[in-house]
Amino acid sequence: MQDFETGTVVCEFGEYKLPEAYTRIAIEKKVSELVLGVRPEHVKVLVFKREGGFPGRVMYTEKLGRELVAHLKIGDTRLTAIIPPEQVEVVSREEVWVSFREDKLHVFEKHSGKNLLNL
Repeated sequence: MQDFETGTVVCEFGEYKLPEAYTRIAIEKKVSELVLGVRPEHVKVLVFKREGGFPGRVMYTEKLGRELVAHLKIGDTRLTAIIPPEQVEVVSREEVWVSFREDKLHVFEKHSGKNLLNL
């Protein structure tokens, strides 16, 4: 269910509050379904609960130079996060909270595949 009036969309892993710019465009263009996209370096992983975050689990990690690549699972959704050395270090099977940098979020219209900002 999408409630663009409040900016809330339902994802596979829970409700997500869209940034206002995307909400306005979705209403204006009468978009019915969206796909959210985020690059691994823009996924935030925390060991404590955070407003707007989703509970998840670290499936496994791997070192990539100074950075840590964390393979995560939120519900049935798998995603990857690149965690810089100054951020918290996580370990396999650890419970975490996952959120996204809203200024780096990509939102697409599901049927056309077009970025909402380019409709």
